[in-house]
Amino acid sequence: GDVNLAVEKGAEGVGWKYSGHEFAETERYMGLFHEVAPKEQALSCNDCHNGGDRLDFAALGYTPKDTYNNKPLCASCHEDESNEWPEEYFKKVHAKHVTDKKLDCNKCHIFNKAN
Repeated sequence: GDVNLAVEKGAEGVGWKYSGHEFAETERYMGLFHEVAPKEQALSCNDCHNGGDRLDFAALGYTPKDTYNNKPLCASCHEDESNEWPEEYFKKVHAKHVTDKKLDCNKCHIFNKAN
């Protein structure tokens, strides 16, 4: 979060003498297609979630809790429903908890949302 300190430490880290820095205003032009795959190659939620292996969510701190209130995670607040929800149902439920109910991520995950 401290850019000035990061620049100073970065210079030190590569063995350069640090004598201050300035920022230059720049512009970057990118096509609308930048890093967007064709729809045939687009990822679905399950490529990463629900057993997908594209990201190591545990290493990133996104591990879901197994329990809440000493009950299985979802069953702690809801009737015991299947853990194998269709992708579109999971997305709706997640959005409702985050957007509508404004629950902190730590209700279901082992971290808090950023402030």
